[in-house]
This record gives sequence, C-alpha cells and structure tokens, in this order.
Amino acid sequence: MVVSSPLNVVWSRIQNLIGLSLILFFFTLPNPRFVFVSLALWIFTSTVVTALLQKTRFTLANIITLSRAFGLVTCSVILAHNGYISNLSVFILGICLLADALDGYLARLFTTSSAGKILDGETDQQFVLLTASACYILLHMPFWLLFFPCIKYIFGIFYELFKLSVRENSGEKRRKIIAAIVMIILFINLTSLINEETGVLISSFGFLLLSYSFIADLIRSIQTKLRNEPQ
Repeated sequence: MVVSSPLNVVWSRIQNLIGLSLILFFFTLPNPRFVFVSLALWIFTSTVVTALLQKTRFTLANIITLSRAFGLVTCSVILAHNGYISNLSVFILGICLLADALDGYLARLFTTSSAGKILDGETDQQFVLLTASACYILLHMPFWLLFFPCIKYIFGIFYELFKLSVRENSGEKRRKIIAAIVMIILFINLTSLINEETGVLISSFGFLLLSYSFIADLIRSIQTKLRNEPQ
C-alpha cells in the first residue's frame, strides 16, 4: 500500500520542482558532463528516497524496477564520461526498456502494490528525462524534446496548486501504453536506426500522444472537482 503522509506529499512537490529546474538548467547550460552527472545524482537520490518513503517491498517486480533505475544511473555516468552516445550506453538503455515490459508483466501476474506502481512510474519518467536530455545535448535535436519530461512536472505542479487529483484506475492502461510509446521513440532516436528528420517526425507524434493523455486526465480531474464542490 502507498504510504500517504505529509512527507510523501512534500517529496512529490520537491521532485516536480527539481525535475523542472534541471530541465531549465540543461537548456541554458548544455554541458554534457554537468548534465549527465546531475542526472546520475538525481536519479539515484530520487529512487532511494521514494523507495524508503513508500516502504517498498523487495518483490521480484520491484527489484527489476530498482535495477532499471540504477541502470539509468550507470548510463548517465557513461554519458558524462564519454560525452557521446556509445554502443554500451545504448545497450544499457535497451535493457532498461525491456526490463520495463518485464516488471510490468510480473506486476500484473503477482498483483504489485501501489508503492511498486509509484516507483515504476517514477523510473519511466527518469528514462524519459535521460533519453530526451541525451537527444538534445548529444545529438543536437530540437530543444522541444525536453518537453517530454517537462510536461509531467508542469502538470504535477498545476495539480498541486489547484488541488486536483487523478484517479489511477481511470485511464491507467492508456497512460502506460503512451508512456511505453514515448520511451521507445526516444530510445530509437539514440540509435543509428533512423535519421534525424524521421526522428523529429515520430517524436512529434509521440509528443501529441503524451499531450493528449495529460490533457484528458486534467479535464477529467476538473470535472470531478466541479461535481464534488458544494453548490
């Protein structure tokens, strides 16, 4: 079960603010070493703190999720050291992507806890943050790819400001499918499978899907809030 405490709420707000601040720093100071060392530190810290606050149990699915996060930390360190996208970094990201499908399957098979779902969603966001940053910093792709991770932080802050909430069971499958599509698109951009023009095209499609998903949740949350308000 999710540990719903004031400390968890504060930590969620801190994550949104730090995530958004990092993206702004990366945009204004696109130094590869600074960017990827910062990401390695942030992914490690964010994962450990979330796991501790949620009192995450060490089930097989959660162990795979944690391994994904530490794989992203390792990849960030490699990118900071090399300053370019190596075959090793692509391989690690590919393993992390496959592991996402595996831990999702195990979670459905054994019915994971809500804390496990939170950790899984956070690791997905970290994957998007790392790959979008690599596309912008190392491949010099358009800056708007940073909106992929940015949109979650912006909507998170918006939800906090206006006291909105998302019903996790409503649209959960849609959110997971679109998140998987976005991660695959960003990963493909880092490989030599497609050229930059094609990458920008499919990234535009992915961003439209992601925007639709967040806006659909926002509209549903506003409607729910209006229905529940006293007349």
